[in-house]
Amino acid sequence: MYKRIGISLLLVLFSVSSVWASGGKMGVINMKTVMEQSDAAKEAAANLEKKFESKEKELKAKEADLQQMMKDIEAQNMVLSQEAKQNKQIDFKRKYEDFMRLRETVKREVQEERMVQLKPVLDVLGEVVETYGKKNNFSIIFDRLGVGVLYADQAIDITEEVIVELNRAWRAHKGAKK
Repeated sequence: MYKRIGISLLLVLFSVSSVWASGGKMGVINMKTVMEQSDAAKEAAANLEKKFESKEKELKAKEADLQQMMKDIEAQNMVLSQEAKQNKQIDFKRKYEDFMRLRETVKREVQEERMVQLKPVLDVLGEVVETYGKKNNFSIIFDRLGVGVLYADQAIDITEEVIVELNRAWRAHKGAKK
């Protein structure tokens, strides 16, 4: 792992020194900010939330049932026979395991759907960054949080401009789909 990071860092440093030597223009984008603030990413997040709203409610209801079941077992602990206690504990354990399996399944489905929802956003973003870079004479644009960027002057941060362009391109992309 450290070897890959080292190689990536060397490649970045080589790229930066090549761009710097040729008088090229560099820029950075904070991808985390783009994915939090752009209309496209917000829309993808809203679609994802809407799609899994019922499953989240189901999980919360099952969790509440489990909590209530545990309280009932604790409250009845002194009056139940040993066999009844064991049966309730076995039933609780089975329901808890079912809940955990369901939760993992939903988590996996959310991750898969997140990738489906973000693919068109990332496709448009790639086009936007390329177009923006060419239009504004950038030689190289980095992800500010990516491997190898240890410092970047705020003057070369083009995150806000890219968000504006992405929002514009996303609206055009949505209009073209209709």
